Amino acid sequence: MSLSYTRWLFLVSFMEGFICIVGAFLNGIVFLTFCKNPHLLTCQNMFILSITFSDLSMSLVAVPIAWAASFRQKWPLGSTACQIHAFLVFQFGLVAITHLTAATIERYLTISKSMTSSSFLSRHQTLFVIAILWVYTLAFSVAPLIGLSRYDVHGLGVSCSIVWDTDNITEYVYFSFLFLGCFIAPVCLISFCNASLLQIMRHLRIRMFNSHGGRILKEMRRFYIHEKRALIRFAIMVLAFLTAYGPYAVVSVIVITCGSSAVHPVVVSMTAVFAKTSCLYNSLVNVLCYKRLRKEMFKLVLFWKQPLNSS
Repeated sequence: MSLSYTRWLFLVSFMEGFICIVGAFLNGIVFLTFCKNPHLLTCQNMFILSITFSDLSMSLVAVPIAWAASFRQKWPLGSTACQIHAFLVFQFGLVAITHLTAATIERYLTISKSMTSSSFLSRHQTLFVIAILWVYTLAFSVAPLIGLSRYDVHGLGVSCSIVWDTDNITEYVYFSFLFLGCFIAPVCLISFCNASLLQIMRHLRIRMFNSHGGRILKEMRRFYIHEKRALIRFAIMVLAFLTAYGPYAVVSVIVITCGSSAVHPVVVSMTAVFAKTSCLYNSLVNVLCYKRLRKEMFKLVLFWKQPLNSS
């Protein structure tokens, strides 16, 4: 293997290790904080908890397999492990975008239909939606395992993913449904809901300026501030996801339309690894932008340190 490829493999190994260690810590502490503080589990945060579980699983299970392979500078675990690794990475990636879409729609329905309710959905309805989303994404992730597409080693040969280069009409149909149902439609729905929410928030701000004090104005101001923060938090998470997966999606479309020879293996591997960094962003955004979560997280960390200090 040439020196240039060895350097790229070193960079891939570093990124995989960083994602594995930092992702496990960030998602682990956020997941544990939510579990230890059920009062934080609003319907919106139930979607976040599900995403966090998915990202934690990505960091602890899927990414370490590729990290180990990068040290060997080849895929050492055989075809079955390749299928499992690719399936896990694909499944966890789809979970994030579908859950963010559902959370955005739920926020839009809550604000547009009833400003007096904290959530459009009940807890049981939210759990049902989350279960449906896992089954929905599972259908797309399992499809390559049953012959509608293929998982195989790609790029520099240290990771596995869907084989986008094909001349099979069945695979073209699958790719079309995949991009429509798990990328284009979610992005369009998120864009529509966020644009509508911005319009609603603008009208609410105008109503606040036209109000003349009293309890109603205080309630409106409290509602406006809370929803503005929530809107910003979810918008950042969506943008972070698109930033991570955007290059990989572009490369995939190029390979589908022009063949694998149109994209250098280094580009394929680097965009695939960069896409995996999405499992860091959701928890990072929540820690930085969600004050109540951050407060409870610090309490949890201090509680862990307490026995050490007392001893």
